[in-house]
Amino acid sequence: MYSFLLRFLLIFLIFLSQSCSQDNDIESKIINSARTAYLTGENITSEEFYKNYLQQFPKGKYRLEAWERIYDITINLRKDKINALPLLEAMLLEFANEKQLYPSLLKKTAVLQSDLNNNELSIQLWNKYIGLVEITDIEKNEARIQLSKQYLFCNNFDLALKSLRDCNKTIDLDGVFSLCQLQEAQVLFRLNEFDAASALLLNLRNSFRKNSDIYLESSFLLGDIYELKHDRPAAIKIFESIVDSYPNTLAVKTRIDNLKRN
Repeated sequence: MYSFLLRFLLIFLIFLSQSCSQDNDIESKIINSARTAYLTGENITSEEFYKNYLQQFPKGKYRLEAWERIYDITINLRKDKINALPLLEAMLLEFANEKQLYPSLLKKTAVLQSDLNNNELSIQLWNKYIGLVEITDIEKNEARIQLSKQYLFCNNFDLALKSLRDCNKTIDLDGVFSLCQLQEAQVLFRLNEFDAASALLLNLRNSFRKNSDIYLESSFLLGDIYELKHDRPAAIKIFESIVDSYPNTLAVKTRIDNLKRN
């Protein structure tokens, strides 16, 4: 009796091993075929292989690769943002517990919703992203800038300002906090709050090198404010200080010529 049970168990283990081996062979074959097609530019064929893989292997180890390749083909090759969105949403559900992966997926989805003019949905996603403990203060500041832009699309200036003023000022690596201040000045400019905007812009000009992007953008906006306040000498002086450094030199020269002519 014991011998019979032992033989039965051995046969079962052999069968199970062969079955797993066959599954692994099929999985590898589909993935390798998908990769080869992708690398040789056969995008439709590659996409079909990856879709087939996702259907056949609900717990496969290459699922992330499959999703990302299908998304890449859809968004970058087909330029189809509408059909790319449900792919990201499916990935958000599947990888919700992947702490290292989930934030980047959430950010991509927020950006895509914005590109599709779904501003309210984008706002919800950016707020959710900012609330994640896995992202850094710098990433949160960058997200708050994007969030403020979404609020502006909805003409919600109060929340746009609030999101920018929530930026963490203790860290300013790569000038991200200063970008928050520059964006805040732009919002204040649109609200015709010129004195408050000027104070921020003057502070930024004093904090950065004269050829830096933040210095140049702050200067240009400050010149706009002086011109709107009919302070032509101050506007000319500001524009002349950046005429040789600003990326669009012709635009600055035109502003200077117009101010001097009038």
